[in-house]
Amino acid sequence: GITNKKTQVAFTTNFALTGENAADFQTQETITVQSGAGSLDFVVCPVSHLIDFAYGGVFADLREVLSAEELEKYKSRLLYIDLTIYEYLESASGDEADINKMEIPDCTKPEEMDNPVPIYINVDDCSKITNLYSYDPKDLCLGISITTPHSEQISKFLDYVIE
Repeated sequence: GITNKKTQVAFTTNFALTGENAADFQTQETITVQSGAGSLDFVVCPVSHLIDFAYGGVFADLREVLSAEELEKYKSRLLYIDLTIYEYLESASGDEADINKMEIPDCTKPEEMDNPVPIYINVDDCSKITNLYSYDPKDLCLGISITTPHSEQISKFLDYVIE
C-alpha cells in the first residue's frame, strides 16, 4: 500500500576535507569520533581525501550493506580498496603502517588489485549532493560508515540521491 511515512535526511556541511588547510585535522577528528560513536551515516568528499579512512576501517564493505541487485545497479559507480593492503596495514606498525608511504592502487581499477572491496560510490554527478557545495566539486564519493545506526535506510537514501 501507499505510505505517507517520510524519512528526514540532515546534511552537516560545515566540515570540509580539502587537503589544503589546517581545518582538515578538525574534520578528520570529527569523522573519527562520530564514526566511533555510531552517530555518522556517511561521508561525501573527494575520494583522494578519504583514502586514509577507507584503509583505516571507517567505511563499510558495500557487499555487507547493499544487496547483490543494488551492487549491480551501482556497479559503474563503485570505487574500491585492496583488502590485501588493508590487512597489511592492520598488522603493521611504525613506518610500515604509514599509508602515505605506500603505493595505493587506483580505486577505479579493481582489476589491478589483489583483493578488491567496494567501499565508495561515485556521486560527483548527483545534483542532490553537488548542489550542497559552494564550489565545483570533483571526484566526489560517498562512503557509508561501518557504524551507521541507519543501515536499513541506506538503500532508500542512495535511490534518492542517485537519479
